[in-house]
Amino acid sequence: FPSDIYIHEGYSSSSSDYNFGSYGRLKSNRYFLLGYGPNWQNATKPYPVLLVHGASDDMNRAWAHPWDKQTPSVISNPGLMQYLAGRGYAVFAVSFPHCHGNNLIQAELLADAIEVIKMRTGKNKVDVVAHSKGNMAAIAYMSSLNNEWSDTSWMTDYRGDVRKYIAVAAPFKGLDTMFRYYMANLNVIQNNI
Repeated sequence: FPSDIYIHEGYSSSSSDYNFGSYGRLKSNRYFLLGYGPNWQNATKPYPVLLVHGASDDMNRAWAHPWDKQTPSVISNPGLMQYLAGRGYAVFAVSFPHCHGNNLIQAELLADAIEVIKMRTGKNKVDVVAHSKGNMAAIAYMSSLNNEWSDTSWMTDYRGDVRKYIAVAAPFKGLDTMFRYYMANLNVIQNNI
C-alpha cells in the first residue's frame, strides 16, 4: 500500500483524514476484521464463501443479524452467514475499517482476506458474495486494476482465486444517483433499465 493513504499506526481516523489528493485517496488503515462463521473448520462443501458488506454496514448487520444494528447475544432471526454455515459451507465475512472507504483500498483488503481464508482452509479458491458497494471492491480486485493506471501499481494482481462471484444489489449502473435517491431505484426496476 502507498504510505500516504494511511493514518499512522496507533491513531484513529477522523474527518481530517479525508485527504483526497489527485484522484481521491482516503486515509484509512490497512486492517480489516475477518469473521469466521459457525463450524467453518468442519465444512462439507468444497469451497469457502466470503461475504462482503456494502456501504454504511458491517459484517454483523449485513450477514449475521440483518434485522438490527445491535447484535443480540442470542440471534433468533439468523442471516445468510448462518444459513450457509448450516448447509455445510465454510463462511467468512469481512468488515472494512471505513464503511464508505475507497474501493481500491477495499479491493486490496479483499485480496488479503481471500489469502487468509485460503491459508486457513487449505483451499485454492473462494466463492464471493458481495452486496451493494462491496461489489465495487470485489470487481476492482478481480479486474486487476493495478495494470490500468500507474498510481494503482501497488494493488495486488488478481490471482484467479475467486471460483464464483455473486453480486447482490450491485451499483453497476452507477452509484451516486441510486445511493442518494431511493425513488431512482424504483424507476430503474419498473422500466427494466
